[in-house]
Amino acid sequence: MNNNKRFMAIGVIALLFIVIGFIFSSNDEPPVENAKIPEIPSPWQPTTVPYDSECVGECLENIEEIADIENAHLRGVKITVRPDINDAIAQLGDCLDTIMDCVDEKDDATQTTVCVAQSQCPATCKDAYAKQFNAGMTARQQLDGIETIFLVDAAVCAPREAGAVE
Repeated sequence: MNNNKRFMAIGVIALLFIVIGFIFSSNDEPPVENAKIPEIPSPWQPTTVPYDSECVGECLENIEEIADIENAHLRGVKITVRPDINDAIAQLGDCLDTIMDCVDEKDDATQTTVCVAQSQCPATCKDAYAKQFNAGMTARQQLDGIETIFLVDAAVCAPREAGAVE
C-alpha cells in the first residue's frame, strides 16, 4: 500500500512539472525564427556593373580569357572573367585575393592577421577580423577567421543583396 502512495505522489509531481513546463513554454512571445532581425549594412561599395548571367551584346566585349585548359579530363575548357563586374561578390573576391597574395608572399599562414590588416578589404571587415583574431593565434585559427568574417552565411562581410536581412 505504501508503494502505491509513493507512485501516486511521483505521478502527481511529474504531472505538475509537465503542466508548469507547458505554461512557461506557451507565452505570447513570437518564436525566434519569426523575430525581426535588424538589417546589417553591407560593407561593400554599391554595384555599378552587375553580374549578367545571360551576357550578350556589349557584355561579350569585356570578357577576358584567363586560362585555356588542355588535359585528358578537360579538353578545350576556357576560363574567362569580366573584370569590370563590381558587385559584392566580385569585391569580396578582390578582397580575399589581396589577403591570399599577401599570405603567399610571406609564405607564412601565421601572418594572416597582418595580411587582413594590409588588405584592400573594407575597414568594417578588417575591424571585425581584428576584434576576434590576432597574431598570437595558430595559423589554423587565423585562417578559420577568414571563413568566420567573410564566408559563412551570416558573416559580417558576406555578400548580401541590398535590403536582405540576415
